Amino acid sequence: MIEFSHLMASLNQAEVPRIPEPVYTDLVSWISREIPDETLSEFVVWSFGCISDSELPSTWTHQGFFSPHYSKKSIFAVLALIMRSKPDVLRSELPSQGNKAFSLTVWMIKQACQSDLHVGLYSWVRYLLPLLITDLHCNCLILKLVDIILEKPGALTKLENHPVWGKQLLIPPSSFDNLLRLKFSPTSPTVMDKTRFVKIYGSLKRVALAGALKRKAIIQQIFTVSLRLAGEEGNPVLAKEAAEMAFWSLTEDYYVCWRLWYNISKENRAASVVLLKTLLEKWNKHSLKLPSSSPPPDAMSEFIQCVFTLSLVVADDEGNTDLAREATEIAIWSLAKNFFCWALWGCLCRDYLHASLGLVENLVNVFKVHSPKLSSSREEGMTEFIANIFRVSLRLAGEGNPIVARKAVERI
Repeated sequence: MIEFSHLMASLNQAEVPRIPEPVYTDLVSWISREIPDETLSEFVVWSFGCISDSELPSTWTHQGFFSPHYSKKSIFAVLALIMRSKPDVLRSELPSQGNKAFSLTVWMIKQACQSDLHVGLYSWVRYLLPLLITDLHCNCLILKLVDIILEKPGALTKLENHPVWGKQLLIPPSSFDNLLRLKFSPTSPTVMDKTRFVKIYGSLKRVALAGALKRKAIIQQIFTVSLRLAGEEGNPVLAKEAAEMAFWSLTEDYYVCWRLWYNISKENRAASVVLLKTLLEKWNKHSLKLPSSSPPPDAMSEFIQCVFTLSLVVADDEGNTDLAREATEIAIWSLAKNFFCWALWGCLCRDYLHASLGLVENLVNVFKVHSPKLSSSREEGMTEFIANIFRVSLRLAGEGNPIVARKAVERI
């Protein structure tokens, strides 16, 4: 049987400028069939360091048949054969130091994607996507390579239908975070080639979301990432897209993501207001997608009660009056849309004293300035409205906080 070292020695002696097609086919088949993955991975790491003059990782174990006397041309030839026959070896952790290492990484991924699109895209996301954020000079080559991957016939369909490589997502939530920042950040390096990246972003977004649909836990991670970005100040375009992604997560994993939102809303108050506004905007445009597992009336009622609860949580912040005011307005909208929110408020008011007091004050002002539109224009509707405010005010007055109690009594 031919040994791997024999292959290297033969190519080194021949200095082959181009491997004939029949020989290439036989070699690819032989490498794929006969050479252990561990040996191939060791060779890839060694050759990467040899060609790019990078320091080899401390975990690398020298194998005797990797001779320092092999020419770089022969090493390149064998690397190309390996990348095309066993692209999975790109799982190895490659050194990433200097321009040579970058150029070699691009070349290796390009070789691998000729036989396996999934390996190509996974490796691009893993090794090259982060460089788009940190290194402007890498921009052109990186975008050109992902173009090559995505423009192969049927590539996007294949990647969407199977958005994983082994057990790994092709585009994990952390990488989706990078994509959002690159697409919508005004200081992004991709600004020099914005048109190209817009198209790339659309395709990669589809692959990322297809991967999330395979695993519910990933939808929750995308929700968390998107909610955090929706609260970033100074970039309304990014905030809008992030809110759309958070909304997508809510509709795809409705109950779990609502609970998750409730749990993290206090540390994401600004982002929560942005997302609540997005939900109300979609409601008003009749484009709100509700879960199909519940009958429509129940789903709508449940949705409004969730909005009310979240708005109360966000409004319970004495340190940010603007956010509290916006959240209170959303809470008033919820009370106007769904009568059950009044009963829900009665259960929650003790947990959110300041938010409830602010809501009572706003409702009283609404009643004074306008004829309340919260229930009905009929007299009994007004009476019920006043009675509800009275009940909540009475509960607030009974709490141990003297300031809240005094203000609540004033409203009674």
